[in-house]
Amino acid sequence: MLSVLTQFADTRKEQLNSKPTISDRVIEYIIDQLPKGRVSVESTAETFYMARSTLLRRLKQENTTFQSLMDATRKDLAITYLQRDLATSEIADLLGFSSPSAFQHSFKRWFGTSPGEMKRLM
Repeated sequence: MLSVLTQFADTRKEQLNSKPTISDRVIEYIIDQLPKGRVSVESTAETFYMARSTLLRRLKQENTTFQSLMDATRKDLAITYLQRDLATSEIADLLGFSSPSAFQHSFKRWFGTSPGEMKRLM
């Protein structure tokens, strides 16, 4: 798992320019924290030494939201984990979902198919 996360984080870091945006920093934080537990706007803002409202305002200035960054990061990691042939329950846990069914529901919303069907198509 660590190698998958490290590879994803390294790829993402390569995409960043010399001065990362707040969105870039939030994505890095999400990638780092998802396997450790639930990630929230509050914990992210605290980590960046800013108020929740300040974080949300700065993300809005970049035309994004915390939730859209969280969804996009989870979506990208979900595909990476499926390619590594991890079980749905393990992926749900790594992505911070409360249950495998919550992960499956989000996956179907993102891709229009179930994780199992996507795995068969890969």
